[in-house]
Amino acid sequence: MTVYVIGGINQDIVATSDSHLRPGETLTGNDLNYYPGGKGANQAVAAARAGADVAMIGCTGNDASGSGLREYLAESGVDVSRVVAKDNVPTGTALIVVAKGENSIIVIQGANETVAPDCIEGIAFIADDIVVAQFETPIATTLAAFKTARQAGAKTMLNPSPVVPIQSELLAQIDILVVNEHEFELIFETPLAPVLSDKLAGRKDSMAHW
Repeated sequence: MTVYVIGGINQDIVATSDSHLRPGETLTGNDLNYYPGGKGANQAVAAARAGADVAMIGCTGNDASGSGLREYLAESGVDVSRVVAKDNVPTGTALIVVAKGENSIIVIQGANETVAPDCIEGIAFIADDIVVAQFETPIATTLAAFKTARQAGAKTMLNPSPVVPIQSELLAQIDILVVNEHEFELIFETPLAPVLSDKLAGRKDSMAHW
């Protein structure tokens, strides 16, 4: 079994300050740190650390950040043979300012936007495989991968973040949908609380018949 993760690979640049910037303002920060990030890369590393065979499908820039991130993934036990270094495009980057317990984030998608359907060409999915995706890479690529995977009997899992409405064509290809309350309500256009109440009531009714 292989866990294939299609997703974002980012360089996180985190600055701490006593307060957040206002328009036109320059502040002196307290600290600066660089971390590997991207929802896809984080999921791939987590799965590898849990003992799974993991292959990352994504793109970085052909730059220092991209080189460091590919090395980090490989050292974490992730197969990076399908991570492509692209010329003339930067590695995805998140600029994060942390102040007073709150953060402000600007994400530059960079090479993540170039993860095209041809990135999955030649993958021989099998029934035991799991294909995981988020919304940090093009939806067309996720849809193509999910269709191919399910034809082989593999399972698909989507974490739709950053959340956008999901077309029915993609929903039909998802085996496991991982959402929080906000994402559920945006995607299905209905409050989550009544759904959970109905499920809980049904469970209690089932227990009452035992």
